[in-house]
Amino acid sequence: MYNNTTTINQEPNKIQPVCQGQDLNRNMVYEHLENYLNSKILKITMVIKNQYPELLEFLNEIPLPIPTENNPKTTLNNLKKYGESLNSILTKYKLEHS
Repeated sequence: MYNNTTTINQEPNKIQPVCQGQDLNRNMVYEHLENYLNSKILKITMVIKNQYPELLEFLNEIPLPIPTENNPKTTLNNLKKYGESLNSILTKYKLEHS
């Protein structure tokens, strides 16, 4: 009656999903996205550093998504927002100074 993604606990009527492969896949996807966002952030930062060093002072105004004791994992959303902020600064500067 049950497909291969469910198991039955000792307690009656309690069904739980099997998580062995799911957690591994979820972690791999998270790490892949985190690496992708970090590489995009690095590329934008290097463009700013090498081609627009006058913008470096603005980078200090954007809070870095660094893990802390209270929040040990940097979330993908924080990395995405940080990358978008960098891109926004660069794009706006290019438009105003071209």
